[in-house]
Amino acid sequence: MIRLLVAALIALAALPVTPSAAMAAVDCAALAPSTDPATNLRSINDCLAGSGRRAVLTAGTYPVDGAIVVPDGAHLGGDPAAVTPPIRLVPNPTGAVRLVRFTGSNASVTRVRLDAANLLTLGCCSAVVMFEGAGTGGNLLEDAAITGAPETTGIYVLCNACAGNRMHRVDVYGNFYGIIFGPFNDAAHANSLVSALVHDNRCDGVTFMGTDAALGRPGGFGVIENSSLYRNGRDCENGIPGAAVYSAGNRAGARIVNSRLFENCGNNLDLVDVERFHVDGNDIHTPGYPVPGAVYYCTASASAALVNIRESTIVRN
Repeated sequence: MIRLLVAALIALAALPVTPSAAMAAVDCAALAPSTDPATNLRSINDCLAGSGRRAVLTAGTYPVDGAIVVPDGAHLGGDPAAVTPPIRLVPNPTGAVRLVRFTGSNASVTRVRLDAANLLTLGCCSAVVMFEGAGTGGNLLEDAAITGAPETTGIYVLCNACAGNRMHRVDVYGNFYGIIFGPFNDAAHANSLVSALVHDNRCDGVTFMGTDAALGRPGGFGVIENSSLYRNGRDCENGIPGAAVYSAGNRAGARIVNSRLFENCGNNLDLVDVERFHVDGNDIHTPGYPVPGAVYYCTASASAALVNIRESTIVRN
């Protein structure tokens, strides 16, 4: 039951971003949208790379023609009066494989709607939002909508030995995979999804990737807390209905606590050959829900399908 077709997983190093000379004319504390995507991208990246490390967006839509890079200590966010301004990818000459890249530590992206508009270049590591690098952590993605990747991933935690990255009050929908915790983190390097909505993604809502000790990949440890995962899994393109949470061959484990897994096309919780899972205090019900457009396909009958699971705790669900 292999859903992830990954040819090569690599720790992605942050590329340096140098502020352009045009930044002096930009008000980074109240950045207004332009109708020119290149101007928006340049202005946002210049503000994030500049001495203030801050880009605050006013009301309006921000088309961009490439990836936004969020380095150490930077903040990208909508002004509280802007009501989550959309940042939308447009056709782009460089073939962007992600819309937002967290490349350092202690940065934040808040109060925005990130829409890849089905324009990401497909590859093993394409995603609307990517947490990347080695030893990075403490980043925050909060009060954000993540959408527009129906052929790839909403959020990909692909950083290596990283910890403390937090996805808080995010709404992840309209992607192929909702969120993937990549295979480079054990329980000592926890990243978390908290108070989130993960719904209406074509395949699995959340995936904890497997372990490959020979390649130095401990597994995809992560935390789901106080979140709702529903109506996922209507079309995994492999004949198998998708789950709210899926993991196979993962020895690092995961924590799933105080969350709601319900009305997904496949099994709500689908764990195969895994260890060290802590599943506590969740409400898990109504598997095989007839998701609109895939009624014939949603045939799962188990809320929790647990195959060869060991050294795990499943209580109070």
